[in-house]
Amino acid sequence: MSKLPDLKDFLAVLNKHLRPGVPKYIALRDAVIEMASSGAWPSGMRLMTEAQWAQELPISLGTIQRAFRMLVEDGVILRRQGQGSFLASGDLGRMHAPLHCRFIDDSSRAYLPVYSTVLSKDLARDEGAWTEHVGKKDIYKIDRILDIGNEFLAYSSFWINAHKFTEFKKLSLKKLSGENFKEIIWNNTHQPVGKLIQYLELKLPPKDIRQRLKMQTGIACQFLQVFAYIGQNQPLYYQEIWIPPNSRKLDIASDGRDKGLDR
Repeated sequence: MSKLPDLKDFLAVLNKHLRPGVPKYIALRDAVIEMASSGAWPSGMRLMTEAQWAQELPISLGTIQRAFRMLVEDGVILRRQGQGSFLASGDLGRMHAPLHCRFIDDSSRAYLPVYSTVLSKDLARDEGAWTEHVGKKDIYKIDRILDIGNEFLAYSSFWINAHKFTEFKKLSLKKLSGENFKEIIWNNTHQPVGKLIQYLELKLPPKDIRQRLKMQTGIACQFLQVFAYIGQNQPLYYQEIWIPPNSRKLDIASDGRDKGLDR
C-alpha cells in the first residue's frame, strides 16, 4: 500500500498544529499544507487512502475525511477516479502588481516578480495589532509564503473582515494563491485601497516563521506592518510581512494608488 514518506516528520508537524481550541480537522489540513508547501512532500505524490491514514494517525476516520474534503476544495489534493488522491502541483502563482513587496530588479526600471502560495485561511482566534484596526468579529487571517524573484522568501500574514469582503471567505486556498488582494477588494466592492500607514523595524521572527523562511536562529528580519484604509479613514486590512536579509531595495508605497516605477 502507499506509504507516507517521512511519517515521523509529519507527526511532528501535526502535533505542532494540534493546539487547544483548534479542531483536529483544521490541524490535519494545515499539517498537510505545510508538508506540501515546504517541499517535504513533492507535488504529484500519491497519498494513502483515508482508511490508511486512520490506521496511522491518532485521529478518527470522520475527522480525516472532513480534512480531506477541505483540501480537495482548496485545490491542495486532487482525486483521480480509480487511482486515489495526489498532491496538486506546488507551483506558485505570480502576483500581479504587488503593493507591499516591490523589490527593484537589476535594471532599476522594474520589480522582481512575486510568486505567492496561501498556506492557511482561518478565523482569527486571538488579538493583536490588527484588533483595533479591523475589529474582532468575522476577521479572517490569511498566511502566505512569498517567493521574491526566486531569490528569497518572505512571510505574510493578512487580516480582513470577511463579512464585509466576502470573496476572502469564499475563495479556495488555490484560487487565493497568486492573487493580489488589493484587486480582490476592488472586484468585490469597487473600493480602492487608499491611505497606508506602514512601520518597518528589525525584529527576530518567531520560530515557526523562521523555519518557513529557512533562516538560522538569531538572524533578524525586516518586519513590515501595514495598516490600510479605504479613503483616508475607513479601516480596510492589516498585514505583517517578514523579510529576511537581502540585497534588494524595497520601494515602499505611499498609498494604495501609488503606481510605483510607472509613476
